[in-house]
Amino acid sequence: MNIIICIHPNNKRIELTFDDTDTIESIKNSIKIMEGIKLEEQKIVYDGKALKDSSTLKSNGIKDGSVINVLFVKSSNYLNY
Repeated sequence: MNIIICIHPNNKRIELTFDDTDTIESIKNSIKIMEGIKLEEQKIVYDGKALKDSSTLKSNGIKDGSVINVLFVKSSNYLNY
């Protein structure tokens, strides 16, 4: 199935192909490869809900032609002194 991915905040759209049994983490891995955004800096949202990495496209009701949103969440991997 083809999924349209809208990456925020710049609203860049890419279309990728997945199986309905693929996980949200597999989408994040594809985005990391294509866009260079770390997995921990991605938040996947569909139908107003943040999706869990271990869930599948099918379990979230994502179908061919669905649009999912990827929010960029800045990583806070630094030390405060």
